[in-house]
Amino acid sequence: MKIRLLKVLMLVTALLSTHKAFPQFVGEPRVRSCVADAFILKLDTLSIVPNSFSIAGVDTSQYRLDPIAAKLYLRDSTLLGRMLVCQYTVYRLDFSAPLRHRPLSQVESSGGRLIPVSASPQTPIELYDDAQLSTSGHVSRGITIGTN
Repeated sequence: MKIRLLKVLMLVTALLSTHKAFPQFVGEPRVRSCVADAFILKLDTLSIVPNSFSIAGVDTSQYRLDPIAAKLYLRDSTLLGRMLVCQYTVYRLDFSAPLRHRPLSQVESSGGRLIPVSASPQTPIELYDDAQLSTSGHVSRGITIGTN
């Protein structure tokens, strides 16, 4: 009986420890109060988790949410001027931000297509510039097993 209990405790410990081992991409729930002064409102700088957004006292048919850009589009003009209390959860990333590995100045545009700029050919660097230094043979690396 003790062995079975020990196995169960080890399994529960292993399962609980793996929960903390994986990164959590979803942040804490947020509550934001804002006055609807325009038909388009930028709610946050991070992307919103879909189906986590709600506005207290407002029907979902009165607005549309773009969760990637975190923008709220009001469909009903009666919401203008009202205080809106929004509750939502965000990702820890902004999925609407551009992702580039190099600046656009290094890429040329040709008829709407982007063509990478090729590197200019350079002359090879002479490692042994000294005239008195003679080079011959090769450099090698070997692995020796056993005794010599």
